[in-house]
Amino acid sequence: MIPSYGGLLGNSDKTQYLCIVESSTLTYCFTLNLKIFMEKIKMTYGQFMTYLSNLKGCQFVNVVALTDADMYLKGNPFRGRVQKLTITPMQFGYDYETAVNNRLAREGKEANFSADKLPWGSWVEGMRNKVIEHKDMLYLRTYCVRNAKPRTFYLLDGHLASAEEYAEFSQWLKPSSTSAKQSEAGLAEEFQVKPRDYKFKSIVAITLNHTRIILADDKAE
Repeated sequence: MIPSYGGLLGNSDKTQYLCIVESSTLTYCFTLNLKIFMEKIKMTYGQFMTYLSNLKGCQFVNVVALTDADMYLKGNPFRGRVQKLTITPMQFGYDYETAVNNRLAREGKEANFSADKLPWGSWVEGMRNKVIEHKDMLYLRTYCVRNAKPRTFYLLDGHLASAEEYAEFSQWLKPSSTSAKQSEAGLAEEFQVKPRDYKFKSIVAITLNHTRIILADDKAE
């Protein structure tokens, strides 16, 4: 979506980003049945890994993340200048292949989908379907929730982009992709299982079980 307002963020401190998210999305939070004044806990990556390892089954989570915008690079004058702040309801803790086959079965199609190996990285031992490690970085595996309405704000050179600025750089943004293999199996795009992997470093906050968790790099402690 095009940002509805502009304004300086000050610096890249996660707390400042979180304050902006909470002050600008109160209605959105209520639609998710979340408590605005929920308990907040700061965790190191190690503590968060332990917390995740104890979770059983599928979980609904709300992820606030700050990432580099996925853009075309060649000739792009905005290269390296645009970031994306998203507030997204997601699911966590289930198997990709099983989920695709369940959806195929619900659509009355043959449930014989076989997932490929991870295109990059590997599952952390004991954390399959939860955490991926790649080049010394940790990534949280989540899945998009059908019919969910994520909120997206774009930052240009560290400030919230105006509608005019968005119009200038939006032509360089890459569109979201679909799974060719799921399409071949018979799933239309709207029914496809869509994984999203969040680098721990990009997670501003994550809400699980009515608790908002703020992540801190172990090395920063």
